[in-house]
Amino acid sequence: MRERQLRYPEYYDSADRIMDLNFYTNFKQRYDIISEEATRVGGKSFKQLFNEFVWNGDMIDYVKGIRPYPGGIDWISAKRILIVMNMNNSQFVTLEILLHKGRMNAYDCNLTCMKHDAFLTFIQPVFDLLSILLRQSGIMKHLSDKLIMNHGNLKVD
Repeated sequence: MRERQLRYPEYYDSADRIMDLNFYTNFKQRYDIISEEATRVGGKSFKQLFNEFVWNGDMIDYVKGIRPYPGGIDWISAKRILIVMNMNNSQFVTLEILLHKGRMNAYDCNLTCMKHDAFLTFIQPVFDLLSILLRQSGIMKHLSDKLIMNHGNLKVD
């Protein structure tokens, strides 16, 4: 999708940012580490871990449009972020994040095959970690403080 957006800009909205599969994978891996720590006996709470969480420089650069391959576009003028998720290596879902509205739409032709709570478990990393990434990147100051200051503010439709 992202390659087509770059190759055929006349057919895509330039305010859209299309992420690759690695984007969600990074969220999932980091969220799994936080979950493991939070469920450890004597470990910190989720809230403490989210408050202390710091994204690595690669993910901050990703938001700023700095990538190790051509086509990096910063998110400053982005209206929508499109994230493709591979769920259990058998199903692909696209999340449309409407940054200015603080809303998220999920597109999946097989959503009826998955229980609602199982689906929400898959998108939980995006709910909890995206606002932290936006805040730490420092380039999304034009968005509502409510959206970027508190994790988990996105709503799914």
